[in-house]
Amino acid sequence: PLCWYYGEHRHTGPQLWITLFPYMMSRDLNILLMVLAFALLFSGLVQTAPSSILSSSEPKAYGVTRLTRHPAFAAVFLFAIAQLLVAGALTDVVCFGGFVVYSWFGALRQDQRKIASVPGYESFCAETSFLPFGAIISGQQPFPRGELRWSVIILGLVAFYLVRAFHPILFGGILMTL
Repeated sequence: PLCWYYGEHRHTGPQLWITLFPYMMSRDLNILLMVLAFALLFSGLVQTAPSSILSSSEPKAYGVTRLTRHPAFAAVFLFAIAQLLVAGALTDVVCFGGFVVYSWFGALRQDQRKIASVPGYESFCAETSFLPFGAIISGQQPFPRGELRWSVIILGLVAFYLVRAFHPILFGGILMTL
Protein backbone atom coordinates (compact mmCIF):
# COMPACT_ATOMS: atom_id res chain seq x y z
CA PRO A 1 0.00 0.00 0.00
CA LEU A 2 2.85 2.41 0.77
CA CYS A 3 4.36 1.98 -2.71
CA TRP A 4 0.98 2.19 -4.42
CA TYR A 5 0.04 5.38 -2.59
CA TYR A 6 3.45 6.91 -3.21
CA GLY A 7 3.25 6.04 -6.91
CA GLU A 8 0.04 8.04 -7.18
CA HIS A 9 1.24 10.98 -5.05
CA ARG A 10 5.04 11.14 -5.39
CA HIS A 11 6.78 14.44 -4.79
CA THR A 12 3.63 16.06 -3.36
CA GLY A 13 2.92 17.87 -0.13
CA PRO A 14 5.07 20.52 1.47
CA GLN A 15 8.66 20.60 0.25
CA LEU A 16 10.68 19.98 3.43
CA TRP A 17 14.06 20.12 1.63
CA ILE A 18 15.48 20.00 -1.87
CA THR A 19 18.60 18.08 -0.84
CA LEU A 20 19.77 17.38 2.69
CA PHE A 21 23.29 18.58 1.92
CA PRO A 22 24.67 20.78 -0.84
CA TYR A 23 23.53 19.36 -4.19
CA MET A 24 26.86 17.82 -5.28
CA MET A 25 27.40 16.15 -1.91
CA SER A 26 23.85 14.79 -1.81
CA ARG A 27 24.11 13.54 -5.37
CA ASP A 28 27.44 11.81 -4.75
CA LEU A 29 26.23 10.23 -1.49
CA ASN A 30 23.05 9.12 -3.25
CA ILE A 31 25.07 7.40 -5.97
CA LEU A 32 27.45 5.76 -3.49
CA LEU A 33 24.62 4.46 -1.30
CA MET A 34 22.64 3.20 -4.29
CA VAL A 35 25.67 1.36 -5.72
CA LEU A 36 26.20 -0.30 -2.35
CA ALA A 37 22.47 -1.09 -2.03
CA PHE A 38 22.38 -2.81 -5.42
CA ALA A 39 25.58 -4.76 -4.67
CA LEU A 40 24.19 -5.90 -1.30
CA LEU A 41 20.80 -6.78 -2.70
CA PHE A 42 22.20 -8.89 -5.52
CA SER A 43 24.76 -10.53 -3.21
CA GLY A 44 22.09 -11.22 -0.61
CA LEU A 45 19.81 -12.82 -3.17
CA VAL A 46 22.56 -15.21 -4.25
CA GLN A 47 24.00 -16.07 -0.83
CA THR A 48 21.42 -17.15 1.72
CA ALA A 49 22.39 -15.32 4.89
CA PRO A 50 21.96 -17.04 8.27
CA SER A 51 19.56 -14.19 9.12
CA SER A 52 17.27 -15.19 6.24
CA ILE A 53 13.96 -16.86 6.98
CA LEU A 54 14.94 -19.49 4.40
CA SER A 55 18.26 -20.31 6.06
CA SER A 56 18.80 -23.58 7.85
CA SER A 57 22.58 -23.36 7.89
CA GLU A 58 24.86 -22.79 10.84
CA PRO A 59 25.02 -19.06 11.67
CA LYS A 60 28.53 -18.24 10.51
CA ALA A 61 29.84 -15.01 8.96
CA TYR A 62 30.99 -15.56 5.39
CA GLY A 63 31.00 -13.46 2.23
CA VAL A 64 28.40 -10.72 2.20
CA THR A 65 27.40 -11.45 5.82
CA ARG A 66 30.79 -10.11 6.90
CA LEU A 67 29.62 -6.80 5.41
CA THR A 68 26.13 -6.99 6.94
CA ARG A 69 24.19 -9.87 8.49
CA HIS A 70 21.02 -8.67 6.71
CA PRO A 71 22.01 -7.96 3.07
CA ALA A 72 18.45 -7.46 1.78
CA PHE A 73 17.26 -5.34 4.70
CA ALA A 74 20.49 -3.31 4.58
CA ALA A 75 19.99 -2.75 0.84
CA VAL A 76 16.47 -1.40 1.46
CA PHE A 77 17.82 0.76 4.30
CA LEU A 78 20.57 2.27 2.11
CA PHE A 79 18.15 2.74 -0.80
CA ALA A 80 15.77 4.69 1.43
CA ILE A 81 18.51 6.86 2.95
CA ALA A 82 19.83 7.58 -0.56
CA GLN A 83 16.38 8.69 -1.69
CA LEU A 84 15.89 10.91 1.34
CA LEU A 85 19.10 12.75 0.49
CA VAL A 86 17.60 14.07 -2.75
CA ALA A 87 13.81 13.90 -2.32
CA GLY A 88 12.32 16.04 0.42
CA ALA A 89 8.62 16.44 -0.33
CA LEU A 90 6.35 15.21 2.46
CA THR A 91 5.26 12.09 0.54
CA ASP A 92 8.93 11.30 -0.24
CA VAL A 93 9.86 11.57 3.44
CA VAL A 94 6.92 9.43 4.58
CA CYS A 95 7.53 6.75 1.93
CA PHE A 96 11.30 6.48 2.18
CA GLY A 97 11.27 7.09 5.92
CA GLY A 98 8.85 4.16 6.10
CA PHE A 99 11.39 1.99 4.30
CA VAL A 100 14.07 3.03 6.81
CA VAL A 101 11.81 2.02 9.70
CA TYR A 102 10.71 -1.20 7.95
CA SER A 103 14.25 -2.36 7.25
CA TRP A 104 15.63 -1.46 10.68
CA PHE A 105 12.81 -3.03 12.70
CA GLY A 106 12.43 -5.95 10.29
CA ALA A 107 16.08 -6.88 10.79
CA LEU A 108 15.77 -6.39 14.56
CA ARG A 109 12.69 -8.62 14.76
CA GLN A 110 14.28 -11.28 12.59
CA ASP A 111 17.34 -11.27 14.86
CA GLN A 112 15.13 -11.66 17.94
CA ARG A 113 13.32 -14.64 16.44
CA LYS A 114 16.54 -16.31 15.30
CA ILE A 115 18.25 -15.77 18.68
CA ALA A 116 15.32 -17.53 20.36
CA SER A 117 15.27 -20.47 17.95
CA VAL A 118 18.71 -20.99 16.35
CA PRO A 119 21.68 -22.15 18.45
CA GLY A 120 24.71 -19.92 17.90
CA TYR A 121 22.75 -17.07 16.32
CA GLU A 122 23.35 -14.75 19.27
CA SER A 123 27.13 -15.02 18.83
CA PHE A 124 26.66 -14.50 15.06
CA CYS A 125 24.88 -11.23 15.90
CA ALA A 126 27.66 -10.23 18.28
CA GLU A 127 30.34 -10.61 15.61
CA THR A 128 28.41 -9.08 12.70
CA SER A 129 26.50 -5.84 12.10
CA PHE A 130 23.28 -4.67 10.52
CA LEU A 131 24.97 -1.51 9.29
CA PRO A 132 27.11 -2.30 6.24
CA PHE A 133 30.82 -2.43 7.10
CA GLY A 134 30.06 -1.90 10.81
CA ALA A 135 31.73 -5.15 11.93
CA ILE A 136 34.68 -4.54 9.59
CA ILE A 137 35.23 -1.01 10.88
CA SER A 138 35.02 -2.21 14.49
CA GLY A 139 37.58 -4.94 13.75
CA GLN A 140 35.21 -7.86 14.39
CA GLN A 141 35.32 -9.07 10.78
CA PRO A 142 37.90 -8.98 8.01
CA PHE A 143 36.99 -7.58 4.60
CA PRO A 144 35.82 -10.66 2.65
CA ARG A 145 37.64 -9.92 -0.62
CA GLY A 146 38.07 -13.58 -1.63
CA GLU A 147 34.65 -14.62 -0.33
CA LEU A 148 32.51 -12.19 -2.34
CA ARG A 149 30.94 -13.21 -5.63
CA TRP A 150 32.31 -10.42 -7.77
CA SER A 151 30.34 -11.46 -10.86
CA VAL A 152 27.12 -10.98 -8.85
CA ILE A 153 28.33 -7.60 -7.63
CA ILE A 154 29.05 -6.59 -11.23
CA LEU A 155 25.50 -7.64 -12.19
CA GLY A 156 24.23 -5.45 -9.35
CA LEU A 157 26.29 -2.53 -10.67
CA VAL A 158 24.91 -3.04 -14.18
CA ALA A 159 21.38 -3.09 -12.74
CA PHE A 160 22.17 0.11 -10.81
CA TYR A 161 23.39 1.79 -13.97
CA LEU A 162 20.29 0.74 -15.95
CA VAL A 163 17.87 1.84 -13.22
CA ARG A 164 19.73 5.12 -12.87
CA ALA A 165 19.82 5.73 -16.63
CA PHE A 166 16.09 5.08 -17.01
CA HIS A 167 14.99 6.51 -13.64
CA PRO A 168 13.27 9.59 -15.16
CA ILE A 169 11.21 7.38 -17.50
CA LEU A 170 10.41 4.64 -14.97
CA PHE A 171 9.98 6.59 -11.75
CA GLY A 172 10.08 10.28 -12.58
CA GLY A 173 12.55 12.77 -11.22
CA ILE A 174 15.66 13.93 -13.01
CA LEU A 175 18.82 12.14 -14.05
CA MET A 176 21.54 13.43 -11.77
CA THR A 177 24.43 13.39 -14.19
CA LEU A 178 28.06 13.30 -13.27
